[in-house]
Amino acid sequence: MNNAEKILDYWYESEFFSPCWTIDPKTDIDIIKQEKFFPYYEEDPSKQVSFDIYIGKVDVQEVIQWMLDRAGLEDDNYGNDYGNGSCCLCALRMDAEGNYISDSFVVSPFIWAIKQLVANGFESKLDIEELEWLQDYVNKKLGIKMIAIDNLVNFAVEAIFEDIDITIISPEIWAKKEVQYGRYNKDLEMYEFPELPTSTDIIGSFILKDIEKVRSAPTDRIIEYVEALNQPNNHKVEIDVDTNEMEKWLIADKFPLGMWPSEYQPCLMQQIAINISCSNEQRIFSVNGPPGTGKTTMLKEIIVSNIIQRAMVMCEYNHPDDAFEYCKLKEPFQYNKNYVLHSRFYV
Repeated sequence: MNNAEKILDYWYESEFFSPCWTIDPKTDIDIIKQEKFFPYYEEDPSKQVSFDIYIGKVDVQEVIQWMLDRAGLEDDNYGNDYGNGSCCLCALRMDAEGNYISDSFVVSPFIWAIKQLVANGFESKLDIEELEWLQDYVNKKLGIKMIAIDNLVNFAVEAIFEDIDITIISPEIWAKKEVQYGRYNKDLEMYEFPELPTSTDIIGSFILKDIEKVRSAPTDRIIEYVEALNQPNNHKVEIDVDTNEMEKWLIADKFPLGMWPSEYQPCLMQQIAINISCSNEQRIFSVNGPPGTGKTTMLKEIIVSNIIQRAMVMCEYNHPDDAFEYCKLKEPFQYNKNYVLHSRFYV
């Protein structure tokens, strides 16, 4: 296994270890404390109500300590400080009548990964397909026989987490209310609603499957990016501290010809990234930043630039058909692939 494969494997498996606990006691509902929660009655006929149900609760420090104890290990680097936080065991969705919404059951990737390491050893590989198989199995069981809501924690422990120390699990069940608004049908004189969603926000990682795809077939550009820190430093530029490089990309002719209509303009580093991306002079692999730092705003500016560049190319043709070139069919029955946009549009 080469360095790139090892790094991608590490990134992939690290994504399982994101505890999820999104409950807000001020707004969400502690079902255990409710004498009879379902059926839930909504007085407004234009609203359709459903619930995310979060089953069980563990303290992150306690479950990691349990894992280390079972493995006979000690954490010499961090002692007992693993960070504060909680995590649920699993989640599912219910409608206002308390009926299980099919295919909505999900297991916490964090708790599942901990259990896998304890059961199979720290050298074992984590695979999202195994987790999905388990979820499909439980979904089928719940589709045949619904478990009483006050027995959901016991069901989760017995069906999935039978090896975990029961003393670290708090038997809590919480509900998050979700409202969908219907469209009034005058002919039927009633509100019509979309299908109830099946997904909850228990999944801690948004990029797990993306990394899996990259890991299964890494391109040369991916490998170059992954191994960047192991390569000689000949061509690396820290543009945020290199004022000469900044000036190079901030001269007038490096700016795109158009901008997205917005009250707010790109900041310095956003504009530099936009100019580099639109110049076609420099390869750029990615722009990284935490949520809310303007990555999507930057992307809109690049899209505008692409639209204007294509419009300029289109203006050079005497007839719209000239913008397309013939392409041999790879799939005989898809006749729309006879012609594609001219390669000039993709420069």
